[in-house]
Amino acid sequence: MVAVTVLYAAIGTADAAALAWMIRLLIRQPKNPRLYALVGVLLCWVLSIPAALAANQGSPVFGVDSLTLRTVEHVLRLVAVYFLLLFITAGDSGQRMRNAARTQLAPLLVVVATLVSVTIVLPSPVRDAVSQVEGGSASAAMNPHSSIARIVYFGTENLFYIYVFVVIGRWAEKRRQLQMARNLRVGIGVVEIASAILVAATALLTAASVIAGVAQRQAPGLLVLGLVGMTVGLVLLVVGLAYPSVAAAHARWRVVRSQQRAIRELERLWSLIHEVLPEHELPAERGGLAGAFPLGRRTTRRYYRRVIECRDGLLRLGPYMGDGSAGTPDPSAVLVAIERYRSSTPDARSYSPRAVVLAEGPRTLADDAAELVELSRGLKSQRG
Repeated sequence: MVAVTVLYAAIGTADAAALAWMIRLLIRQPKNPRLYALVGVLLCWVLSIPAALAANQGSPVFGVDSLTLRTVEHVLRLVAVYFLLLFITAGDSGQRMRNAARTQLAPLLVVVATLVSVTIVLPSPVRDAVSQVEGGSASAAMNPHSSIARIVYFGTENLFYIYVFVVIGRWAEKRRQLQMARNLRVGIGVVEIASAILVAATALLTAASVIAGVAQRQAPGLLVLGLVGMTVGLVLLVVGLAYPSVAAAHARWRVVRSQQRAIRELERLWSLIHEVLPEHELPAERGGLAGAFPLGRRTTRRYYRRVIECRDGLLRLGPYMGDGSAGTPDPSAVLVAIERYRSSTPDARSYSPRAVVLAEGPRTLADDAAELVELSRGLKSQRG
């Protein structure tokens, strides 16, 4: 019992931390329906843990008996799975989310009504026996009355779980046939495999419960297989849901790392230009950094500023480099232009918008950055 309490406490702490993060994201994106569904999943799961711990004690808490507490726990978990179904299958459209919520609400209400009805009608000895099935005292429920009640109670709940995982599996199968990015396809494929495993595992647990109720004996093999399958399936489900975001974050981090290297490489060129043209430094943005990775956003914006500042500075120095022909200037020509600009008087300084110093043709900021980095490296070597 102590081990179960420690496990539940660890799960509850992790869920609470994830819930706080999701609420933070929801505040920033209040019109994102999938975030509402995910907050519902985590909130219901977090609230179910105290009810589970109280039910495992086997004695009333504040006048509430253990079966009522167990029912509160299971209803919250059913609602959490309902929100999980909406999160996975409803998409980002608010209207689709509302339609899916109405469609999937009916089976949820049937199962909740069944659990509540069983909780109300069961007499006291049977109530205690059924409530302790998950508390490590399954043998206490081994009598005809409690066994039948247990089949109805847990079997109905498991049927809802099977239904949810079948719906998720069919959704994943259909989505996988569409054209999409590789990361999304891989993630949806893992979700499809996870849903199949969860359907099989839940069926095994249901069969173990029925055998225990009808044959009055335990089925440890089915129980172990079901629990192992449930664990593997849940892990795969989380992996499948998280994989596209994790893969995108990894790709984004690689871009940020390359931008950080470019910023360091541009330091020599930027510092030389900044000495004579300090007014070309763009103002740094402060605050208002949205998104889950503000550090990456700050790096990207700083990278953009540095490239634009160097490019505009060279454009300003173009008339002092000679003929102003297209192409990346020679490092020595840049040094000469800087000295000419520094020695000129403010009134004599000229600026020609036709002085193109980078290669002509269709270009991106990355193309400009690559040429500017090479120029900055040449300036470093000349300094050496």
